[in-house]
Amino acid sequence: MALSDTFALLEEYSCVITIDTKQYKYVEGGVKPLLAQIALPEKMTGAVVCDRVIGKAAALLMVYGGAREVHTRVISVHAEKVFSRYGISYSAEKTVDYIINRKGDGMCPMEQLCLNIDTPEEAFRALSEKIANSKK
Repeated sequence: MALSDTFALLEEYSCVITIDTKQYKYVEGGVKPLLAQIALPEKMTGAVVCDRVIGKAAALLMVYGGAREVHTRVISVHAEKVFSRYGISYSAEKTVDYIINRKGDGMCPMEQLCLNIDTPEEAFRALSEKIANSKK
């Protein structure tokens, strides 16, 4: 499947992860699809990831999972720095200073959580804990 076809899937899905010829499609937004994919045996090893919005939290999870290429509609400057640092190829339609929260009145709490985190492993632990605690 061509990248343009995969990118078109973002009209229906929030995140599409392609590993070889297999596609994983997620409708839920935020970092939950990435955490779900990381829980699978193949994680994101060598994957091409198309995600609607990518902030630093998502970028660090993609590095942690082993993605090799990323495409998005919106990316934060913090996420760009992560991809550059770890040598992951990426493209974006729009770059923003930071990802806005769902209410539209501030920074995304996941990006905020990861602003001072620099390693994918630390981000994975912090985000997993945050998501687990939010279910309680």
